[in-house]
Amino acid sequence: MKIVFFGDSITEMGRNRELNKPSDIESYGSGFPIFVASNLYKKIPKNTKL
Repeated sequence: MKIVFFGDSITEMGRNRELNKPSDIESYGSGFPIFVASNLYKKIPKNTKL
């Protein structure tokens, strides 16, 4: 599954572009992507490869 966020500072707020793996939670910053990612992580089984 891929979700694309684009367009403004809300999606980029606090994002760390040096971390580029889905498992690096700090790479999402503090905007909308972290809210979506945290909810998806709750629903995805732990042994799922991201």
